[in-house]
Amino acid sequence: MNKEDWFSVPIYYRDNIDVDIYEKRILELSKEEGIKKSNAGGWHSKDIKDDVFFKPLIDIIQEEANQVWLDFNPNKKGRFVINSMWSIINKKDNYNMLHNHPGGVISGSIYIKSNKDSGKIQFDNPLGIYKMLEYAVTESDCFYTWREISYDTPKGRLIFFPSYVKHHVTPNKSDEDRIVIAFNMMSEFD
Repeated sequence: MNKEDWFSVPIYYRDNIDVDIYEKRILELSKEEGIKKSNAGGWHSKDIKDDVFFKPLIDIIQEEANQVWLDFNPNKKGRFVINSMWSIINKKDNYNMLHNHPGGVISGSIYIKSNKDSGKIQFDNPLGIYKMLEYAVTESDCFYTWREISYDTPKGRLIFFPSYVKHHVTPNKSDEDRIVIAFNMMSEFD
């Protein structure tokens, strides 16, 4: 019997990116009034993509995004470029509600400060069929019936995902702040 898997949702990540220098700048920015988006508590910055302090980090994100581009557009010359970027600081019990990123093709986040109790990023299965399958295969624990998948958020982890995928961040159960930079990217063709 032949088998083909279609409509998969790619999640990319890279660990151990050096992010130590960015915490202090984000804490400085957090003295300004934040905005309300998906954050339940915590602080959400305005757009920071044009802040020159973050240029080295943007370069790293762009370099990693070039690898993602090859999966999305193997026969087209171009790149993903950041069109918006912001930071979030979640204190104890703060979290981010279910949302997606309509302002991008791919989106991502990089964890500036976190620990094992800081919460996880959790992606919902965008294919509605899983609800039908769970009744038919209630004993199954295979990825066809999973409703969601979670990723730990260690310091220095960079994650890319399709912008349409709904996701949330579980509550920070640590006494330390969880600090993240998130972004949206659009396609730019040569």
